[in-house]
Amino acid sequence: MISFARHRQNPATPEEIADLRLNILERQVRDLSIANVKAENEHRAQAAIIRRRNAQVALLGETLRRLLLAYCALGRVRDTSRPARVLDTGTPGVEVTPR
Repeated sequence: MISFARHRQNPATPEEIADLRLNILERQVRDLSIANVKAENEHRAQAAIIRRRNAQVALLGETLRRLLLAYCALGRVRDTSRPARVLDTGTPGVEVTPR
C-alpha cells in the first residue's frame, strides 16, 4: 500500500493566507505602477515628437508661403531695359500700361 503522508502539509493559518494574499496584491500593485510609469514616459516622448513635427510642418508652411510670395512678386517686376507693353484701349490717345 502507498502512503501519501509525506505529501500532506499542515493547513495554513488564516494569518498566513492573509499575508500571502497581501504579498501577491503588493506585487501586482508594484508591477502595475511600473507599467504606468513606463507608459507615461513613452506618452511624453511621443508627445514631444508630435510637437517637434508640428513645428517642422508649420515652418515648412511658412517657408512655402514666403517662397510663393517672392515668386509672385517676381512676376510683377518689369524689366527696365525693355519698354513697357502698351495696351490699346480702342480710344485714340489713351494708352494703358499693365501693372
